[in-house]
Amino acid sequence: PHGGSAPPRSRASAKSTRSARSICEKPKEVLEVETEAERLQLLAVAAKQLAELQAQRESRPPSAAGSLERQQTRLRTASLHPLPPPADFILGSYVLDFGNVTFGKSSRRTVRIRNMGWSPVSFEADKKVLAAVGIKMEPDKVVKLPGLPSAETTDFLISFQAPSAKKGEPPRLGLLQHDLKLDLKPGPPVLLLVRANVVLPEVSLAHESLEWGEVQVGHAKTITLVVENPTAVAAEWRASFADQAKDALAFSCAPASGTLAPKERARLQLTFTPLQERTYALKMLVKTTGNPKSSAIALHGAGYEKRLELSTGALSLSPVLPHGDAVEEAFSLINPTDHPIEVYVTQLDRAHLEEEAMLRETSLFEGGALRLPPREPGEPIWQELLEEHRTRLAQQRAEEAATAEGEDDENDAQSAKSEADEGVGEVTEGAEGAEE
Repeated sequence: PHGGSAPPRSRASAKSTRSARSICEKPKEVLEVETEAERLQLLAVAAKQLAELQAQRESRPPSAAGSLERQQTRLRTASLHPLPPPADFILGSYVLDFGNVTFGKSSRRTVRIRNMGWSPVSFEADKKVLAAVGIKMEPDKVVKLPGLPSAETTDFLISFQAPSAKKGEPPRLGLLQHDLKLDLKPGPPVLLLVRANVVLPEVSLAHESLEWGEVQVGHAKTITLVVENPTAVAAEWRASFADQAKDALAFSCAPASGTLAPKERARLQLTFTPLQERTYALKMLVKTTGNPKSSAIALHGAGYEKRLELSTGALSLSPVLPHGDAVEEAFSLINPTDHPIEVYVTQLDRAHLEEEAMLRETSLFEGGALRLPPREPGEPIWQELLEEHRTRLAQQRAEEAATAEGEDDENDAQSAKSEADEGVGEVTEGAEGAEE
């Protein structure tokens, strides 16, 4: 073992990696430089201790019976005895950085320790002290690890998990670190600084509430909500509505779950589809895995229906003679809502019948619903449906024309065959007459 009196912190001689089984060895030249630096530091401390001890002994008055030569011999002999290092002396300091660790999850690193001294060393870690700060070390002790000239190594699996918070207290977040002191026997201690940045995953919402306003029953309106992961670790989230809420069937969220990388954003499509004419209010919860708190957003909307009222429920027309003058009876149409409506007679309106045929034949339905922009009163049918209908008609006409052309070709071929058969018979009869 080697060391010095105020060593700067450095990376471990065996650099830890994210894989529990992968070790990234330092170059041989770096190990030699670090070893020599620790040796020189230890020599400086030892020389200082010897100088202090010699000064203390020289300051004592010689005994009456002893000579000066005897005192000097005793001092040289005592100087060769092992001297314990100062209480605050650390041979070397190394850093094991776990980086960002999600609260509630564990992270592991493998550290390789190499004995660069000439004497075998032993040490043992206090498991109870480590467990209190969320650190686990396996194995927790080493017995007589050989040193130079072979400089043998041993691997340790060190895991870290942020300790659970006490009931009623918030979790400990941010930078957590612990000085893991390894007391070498024989030799001065080595310090391993274990640190991690504990992060609680979180998903933030761009709004606290969303308002859809009035939406016609049977229609749907979609609003985009931006969610963001403001933390330094990945956040797995899930959106949900209260199961007992009667308004939950009127709202939907797509996607309803996912994972956001650090600082990543996502757009959620929140859709309101009122089922009846009334107001709706609901809270959507966004739960982040590993976070006891959920983000909530209030959703509000109202459904309305277009209605038509008649001034009378029945009309009574006076008798009419055959081929006589027509009889008329007036009645009124009333729109009791705040929205304009378009009125037509389903049995007599030809445009309505054609549009119904287009709707029955369209392939634009998704999940039993046709999602198109709202059609205002007086507007023509949607262009998408009209173009699809025209394309379908063109295909049908092309197929009918191809079928008719095929039938004509077949008829022509059959006619030509019949004529050919009749012509061959006449030639045969003529030939037979010539022979006769």
